[in-house]
Formats: sequence, structure tokens, C-alpha cells
Amino acid sequence: MQLLIPSPLWEQILAHAKSQAPKECCGYMLGRSEGESNILTHFYAMSNIHPQPKEHFSFSPAEQLKVLREFSHLQIIGIYHSHPHSKPIPSQEDRAFMFFETYSNLIISLQGGISFASYRKINQEVQSESVKIYNTL
Repeated sequence: MQLLIPSPLWEQILAHAKSQAPKECCGYMLGRSEGESNILTHFYAMSNIHPQPKEHFSFSPAEQLKVLREFSHLQIIGIYHSHPHSKPIPSQEDRAFMFFETYSNLIISLQGGISFASYRKINQEVQSESVKIYNTL
């Protein structure tokens, strides 16, 4: 299992995470699946509407509908969110909201520099997947 991210999109997602700190950022990852690979081609930065945005995130329902309408030609391949104050390890809450086995769940940590990891929930078990950031030239 792997998540493939073009470097220009990675830079934009990272900028979103940094701009929202100390709050958690969140968003949809869109693209396509090929075998066990999720290939990111677009993303949508969502508003974090959680009442405690420094420790949790929640998507805006209105924005979710907007993504479904505007990007109906693409597949949702997962979600991303940041951990501004902790490592990129899924919390119990993160694990509980991993509903779809095909979704990549990318976590970007801003604690002590930039680190990241992605996970999928397979047969009710959270498993890490490799992340490859690649140049598009």
C-alpha cells in the first residue's frame, strides 16, 4: 500500500498545515487508485469547524457537499490532517474515524519540524502505508 503525492501538491498541503497552526488543518485527497496505490491529483483544503481545533478536526458539511459536487469526476482517495503538537501517529479518535479501507489517512506533524505518515484501516486494523512524494517534471 502506498500514497503517491506530486511534489507541488505536497508543498500546498504542507502550506495549509503551517497556515492553520496551532490548529489542526484538514482536507480531502482526490485522485485515483491503481492496485494498492492511491495517486493524489487534487486536494481540497477544508475548514476545521471542531470546537477544539487545536486537538481535533471536523469537516464542514457544506464544504463536504461542495467537494462531492465539484469533484464528482474524481475519486476521494483519503483525508489529510495535521498534528501541530504531536507526532504523526493516529490518535484513538483518528482510528475510530477511519471508515473506508481504500482511504489513505495522511497525518502531517509540525512538532519539532515536519514529519508525516499515512495509514489505512484494513480488517479493522490500522496499518501504515508508504508515502512517496515525487517530482512531476
